[in-house]
Amino acid sequence: MKIDQLGKKFIVEVAGSSITAEEKSIIEELRPAGFMFRKRNFIQGESYQVWLQTYQELVQDLRNTLPDQNLILAIDHEGGLIIRPPLPITRFPYPFYWKEQTVAVSQAIALELKSLAINLNFAPVADIHSNPINPVINDRAFACVSPEVIAKMIPFIDTMHAGGIACSAKHYPGHGNASSDSHLDLPSLASTIEELEACELQPFQAAINHGIQAIMPGHLNFPKIDSENFVTFSKYFLTDLLRTKMGFTGITIADAFSMIPAMEELFKPEMVARACNAGLDIFSIVGPGLEVKDALTVRDFIWDGLQEKLITEECLTTSITRITNFISNLSSFEVTALDPEILSKHELLAKTLRPNNEDRMKNIIVSK
Repeated sequence: MKIDQLGKKFIVEVAGSSITAEEKSIIEELRPAGFMFRKRNFIQGESYQVWLQTYQELVQDLRNTLPDQNLILAIDHEGGLIIRPPLPITRFPYPFYWKEQTVAVSQAIALELKSLAINLNFAPVADIHSNPINPVINDRAFACVSPEVIAKMIPFIDTMHAGGIACSAKHYPGHGNASSDSHLDLPSLASTIEELEACELQPFQAAINHGIQAIMPGHLNFPKIDSENFVTFSKYFLTDLLRTKMGFTGITIADAFSMIPAMEELFKPEMVARACNAGLDIFSIVGPGLEVKDALTVRDFIWDGLQEKLITEECLTTSITRITNFISNLSSFEVTALDPEILSKHELLAKTLRPNNEDRMKNIIVSK
């Protein structure tokens, strides 16, 4: 194995609306699987024509750094506050409020993402809104009980796929019952494996049975199931349960390593080795506090771990093969402006679904 093959285990994010010379040099050396776009990659406060042109140039520049390989171009696009591009990209509400319009909303989202050259959406949220005091999931979930989540989630996946957009279900094995925010703290849940199988895992199993090819593990701790590792670093969760028992054959993409519990472990070589051996496919070196150059540091940890036999070559080869197969099946789109009439229709649909503050508060406190 060569060190440049290890770049496939990374998704990175550039710091602004254009790529710097330093970022370009690092990307050429790293050769990552692809890129994630967040709010800082779009010019804010400008017209559609202006910000779209700048974004189009960014996408082309990123592609030009690695002209000989297909790329993941990914984004978080769930609805509600989890929408990164500026207006007139439609502000649909959170999935909890899509009601009987999941297909129509999903068609609109797929079309708009395609116009931004996105080929992977870090959605759907497969979590269940099962804890009324959960500070970070609540109405990002489709529903409060597993059957309803599944009933709404599967049409979302189908519609995204029909529109050429791959999906990554999150936050495996289920963030909905947590009482803390994994961006800030490591949620610790008292669930047993039997309890997870009876509830939280069911939407993920449904997504797997329905052919989803990417799953995002959450930075979550289940000490009754794995007392030594949280999910991101757990062989039990990423291989024994997800692959051997649940039958998943696609790729695992970590939640952002900028989240505090994960960042605290990212720069420890032994933890990077543990994540690789556990079966984590892609490290997401994205978000506040992380730069493209940090991916090179982690890549070197992986390479050193391989040389020191702390990471097995079989583990890395299998992972890179999965990633390569996933990328080979991705669509490739060009950045294009959407017709104003289309965007107006999308906005009208979104307006009919948006809850008022009173309705939203009622839904947030719904318990199981």
